Amino acid sequence: MAFMAFWIASGVMAFQSGDPMMLIYPMDSYGNLCGDAANTQTKDRPYLMYYDITACANLGDTITSNGQCATHQSCRAECTTEFWSYYTNVLPQITLQEVTNGTTNFADAKTNLQQLIDDGDCAEYYVPSIPIQHRCMPGTADGNQTEFEEQLEESGNTNLTTDGLTEGIGGLATNAASEAFNLAMADIQTTYPVILLGLALAMVVSFTWIFLMRFFAAVIIWVMIFGLFGILAFGTYYTYTQWALLSGQEVIGGDLTAAYIGGIAQQSGTVELWLALFIIACILLLVFTILLLFFAKRLRIATRIIGEASKAIGKIMSSMFFPLFTGVMYMAVTAYFALTSAYIATSAEANFHTFNKSDVNNSVPCDIKEWNNESHEHFDNPEVTCIFDRFTGNYAWTNQTVYVHLVNLFGFYWTMNYITALGQMTLSGAFSHWYFTMKKSDLPSLTLWASFKRTFYHIGTMAFGSLIIAIIQILRTILNYIERKSKKRSTKCIKAIVCMCKCCLWCLENVFKYINKNAYILTAMYGYNFCKASCKAVKLIIANAARAAAILGVTTVLLFIGKFVVASGCAAFTWAFFAGQFGNAQTNSFVQFMNSDPDQINYIWFPTVITFIGAYVIAVGFFNVYQMAIDTIFLCFLEDLERNDGSANKPYFMSKSLMGLLGKKNKTTGDKELKKM
Repeated sequence: MAFMAFWIASGVMAFQSGDPMMLIYPMDSYGNLCGDAANTQTKDRPYLMYYDITACANLGDTITSNGQCATHQSCRAECTTEFWSYYTNVLPQITLQEVTNGTTNFADAKTNLQQLIDDGDCAEYYVPSIPIQHRCMPGTADGNQTEFEEQLEESGNTNLTTDGLTEGIGGLATNAASEAFNLAMADIQTTYPVILLGLALAMVVSFTWIFLMRFFAAVIIWVMIFGLFGILAFGTYYTYTQWALLSGQEVIGGDLTAAYIGGIAQQSGTVELWLALFIIACILLLVFTILLLFFAKRLRIATRIIGEASKAIGKIMSSMFFPLFTGVMYMAVTAYFALTSAYIATSAEANFHTFNKSDVNNSVPCDIKEWNNESHEHFDNPEVTCIFDRFTGNYAWTNQTVYVHLVNLFGFYWTMNYITALGQMTLSGAFSHWYFTMKKSDLPSLTLWASFKRTFYHIGTMAFGSLIIAIIQILRTILNYIERKSKKRSTKCIKAIVCMCKCCLWCLENVFKYINKNAYILTAMYGYNFCKASCKAVKLIIANAARAAAILGVTTVLLFIGKFVVASGCAAFTWAFFAGQFGNAQTNSFVQFMNSDPDQINYIWFPTVITFIGAYVIAVGFFNVYQMAIDTIFLCFLEDLERNDGSANKPYFMSKSLMGLLGKKNKTTGDKELKKM
């Protein structure tokens, strides 16, 4: 709560001094707005030129540079229309003169020029560019991309590539207005009824899919498993026949195999290649068969638990709509973070100081606007100039906006993870209540609401768990920033170390996310604190590693298939509609009702992609509830086995099908004993 207050207070300070409009209108590296009528230096220079636009690809660099790309920027009267590179147009000539004449003057000139480039006073390359939103973007006025790339290759600049320029352009948040974008936005106005219908279908199909999993989970899982077994078996046979035909051996299948497979074998590979593929296929088939035999019983348990999770969701239907609540909270936090970032980025002021060539130690602050006024005493004096120093913010605790950005980013990470923890604990509390209710008919009607109220007793647990994830995420962000800043100077050894650190942090984040989720489940069940719940969860999972692996593997694949099928189906419906498969507005009443004429669409793929992404997000929301139900029921099942023995005092709470699968049963099941429980 103290950090939240500090985060909000920093945002309020940024709101008072920032101006997000400065992110829209270009500003050079000295804090001058390009084309500003009040600035005599830039009033006739409306276009911003980036000295190295590839530096704009990284968002972290842009944030830490007060909303600007991490490269020198200057206002220009017009954008460049030709290629020029210091390394190809200047450096070879200086080097040649240095070798030919054997003097040090050329070496000094080369050093001085390189220093000017490193200091940002000169650009190391120019490329043809066109003004977009008052910014010079690489490209040609006629839009001839092929000619642009050919000229880029002919320039011989090995430090510059088309991909690098593309990444730089993509990293600019302000590069929005283009013809394709306008046409796409026009399509949205026409296609939104169909897109909304596709998203509604995603909700219905997701809900139906989860409902049907209650009855067909086992069938789907075993079909999926044996389907994979069949694919591996066919792959083994196919690679064997390829190898046998190429090596001249007899193949089972005779003429049929030779006619349909032999021709491909003779044209597509060598004997050694197909032998290697055959060996790999055999190993995969053998490993899969052994795992299938070893996990057979555990897979049966997994299917029963998935079925139990479907029953729990069916009994607590309100859980399916809980993601709407967390989704609104996610959007609110994201909006606050984005708005605060914009104000922080523009809350800093550019500071300048005087530079006197005759007295370099005599430096005092100066006002660049006054200095650019013709009435200023040093207006035309080259010996005394007003130069840019740095950006500073006006905050009570720091004047470095990069620290405020880190606070804002950390607050964003922590709050988002806290919302995730809130959702997980609320759902797990409701599902665990369902599991440990012996007579399911006695379950309260507002189980989810009761579970949500109980989470307020565990604010510290959720805050501590989400804090751990947030710390790891902010470390990953800082590491990515350091890697970006030291990319040109890093050795291969340093790059390898940074890569390993990034990999370790990624693994650590996912491990803690898994531990946190199970810790929240046990906290919802018993009210444990975070440390006790985490230790208990880890012990349960390690003691039942094979069962946990079976559950994790089956549910991951199963739910991914469900999400992909839902999203693909809704996208296919949208594509079919705008491809004219349902007819046109003149002949089909359904098309008329949707008020979206397929003939008026510029890009069919645009509404299709939007529908796919939206449907996938909706499916993720629904299936995450299902995933949480499975994880909760699984831990409840393990706790049930550990704490109870089926006696009258300690009966099992699991379903009869699970007890039958494990060979267990309750000794007393009379109504009188149940009421005592």
